[in-house]
Amino acid sequence: VAIIRSQFDRICKEQNFSPQTVLSWLRDNDKLHTSGKGYTKTTRINGVPCNCVVMQMVQNEDEEFRESYKIP
Repeated sequence: VAIIRSQFDRICKEQNFSPQTVLSWLRDNDKLHTSGKGYTKTTRINGVPCNCVVMQMVQNEDEEFRESYKIP
């Protein structure tokens, strides 16, 4: 899943999350694809290169997530 960085930041802030903290957690837990040291990867949208947050989505991870965070 690729989300334009500015939109990712806006969505996080609207939900009272720190975008930097979320990105750090994603990277530390191998859920983020990057182009190097940063948090984004250049992705083309309609032929235009954009800096995007690219997250790895894994099937069957939902149950493991629920168990680790005690979500009913």
